[in-house]
Amino acid sequence: QEQLFLCVANPPAAPRAMKLPAALFCGARGYSARVDAYPKEPVIGFTNAPPHTSSFVLAFNPTYVEMSPGTGNADGLLVRVQNCSSPAGECRACPPTAEDPSRIAFVHQGCGEPEPCYFPLTDDDVVLGPNSTADALGLADPRIVYHNGTYYMTYLAIDGTGATELQLATSPDPTGASHWTRLGSVFGSAKNATSGSILPSAEGKHVMLVSGAGDTRITAASSSDLHRWVHHDDKVVLEPRSTGFDAGRVEAGPSPMVLTDGNYVLFYNAAEEKDGVLSDVGYAVLSGADPTKVLFRGSAPLISASDRAWTAGGPGYVCSDQGAVKLDGGVAIPAEANAFRLYFGAGGAYVGTVKVVVEVPAPVVV
Repeated sequence: QEQLFLCVANPPAAPRAMKLPAALFCGARGYSARVDAYPKEPVIGFTNAPPHTSSFVLAFNPTYVEMSPGTGNADGLLVRVQNCSSPAGECRACPPTAEDPSRIAFVHQGCGEPEPCYFPLTDDDVVLGPNSTADALGLADPRIVYHNGTYYMTYLAIDGTGATELQLATSPDPTGASHWTRLGSVFGSAKNATSGSILPSAEGKHVMLVSGAGDTRITAASSSDLHRWVHHDDKVVLEPRSTGFDAGRVEAGPSPMVLTDGNYVLFYNAAEEKDGVLSDVGYAVLSGADPTKVLFRGSAPLISASDRAWTAGGPGYVCSDQGAVKLDGGVAIPAEANAFRLYFGAGGAYVGTVKVVVEVPAPVVV
């Protein structure tokens, strides 16, 4: 018997525990996405991440650094690293201190697709650490993009009280500690932002997707030079839905990445409750002509905290943020159209990775 399905451009959100078949949503704007490969273990971690790829107890918040002449054609990850006394098998909050601050380290990629691997992460790999009263307890949540020979990285500076501020740094080569220029606050007192994902433009109309303290939405900022940014609080890109895995709050992940139809895919972090931990990763498609406009939004999470034991401090695993899954890094896989390698922090202690493939609908001729 023939069945007829209604094609929905923006289907309602599914509950977090429900994984809907993506192929159900089709049509002229009916994109879909699937997780094509999800390793059972983290790729970087202090324990249970073969071959024990970190000398730091906590290694998370990964952002992908694409190769360039500046890096000697090396690629890898910038990762937030920190030491603490959190024992394996127990989830214990571990905020940074003056003695054990949060720092950012670069780890070289040792092998590529289909199973990326990384060199051991040590103290020698730290490229950024506390430098002033504004970041007395360290740096967190890096997101980096490459544009015209320069890397631009947003990150959170953590002051001596634990308060955070979104700051910006640039580098021709982010793999070394001596190559960075810190530019300070992105918005100053104009916006208490907690994350910023930059989408550079060849025409000089650069966009940043911004999440803010106490703000459950993703809003936009603009710049003509990637240094000075103006936040537009009324320019809402994505906001929580009424129900489902992203009903509480949403936060942009890595910089949106281009699809074969010229539009962008945005992978975003989500919480079911406003004050809940970010524990799911969703996706949306943004217009190539105006990346502040959403064309399509997936109905179910691609990644959830419940997918793996190492997100919650299971037996043998370290954990400092129970149930946390936070995606900060991603890169298009060159040999495969609309395929992306994504990197996320899990449990506030590990770096995980997945491969996601986005199905782009064929254009409809009217």
